[in-house]
Amino acid sequence: MATHTTRHPSVSALTAMRLRKVVAGIRQRPSASFDMSTFGYRVLKDDQHPCGIVACLAGWGAVATGFRLSLNRGYLLGGDLERVSKYGEASVIAAKYFQLSRRQCELLYFLSEWPRRFRGAHRATPLHLHRRVEHFIRTGR
Repeated sequence: MATHTTRHPSVSALTAMRLRKVVAGIRQRPSASFDMSTFGYRVLKDDQHPCGIVACLAGWGAVATGFRLSLNRGYLLGGDLERVSKYGEASVIAAKYFQLSRRQCELLYFLSEWPRRFRGAHRATPLHLHRRVEHFIRTGR
């Protein structure tokens, strides 16, 4: 579900569109496919993991660029099977895709940077992520 809100000048239209696209994809999957405490990894496909991936916003953003995750390793692999580090490089890949600054990445990728109202009691859910991203698009924070 696309949300049409005012966009903060520090958030480009392309950034808003790509963030919303990735979040919409996350929300269409079972909530077990989203976990902000891990960059991402492949699991065996089942009802809770129909595409076989568990990832955070940065991980799903990197996957949106065409990279894929290896089974149970937590490494991102490109089409040429080049290894990319578990978090550092993947966050850069996602940052380039979303066109985010380093500070904007921190605001979105780290739960400790999320305003408390966007965090769940035990873990962030896809709905929490949706609300957090919409707040970011509106406020730039």
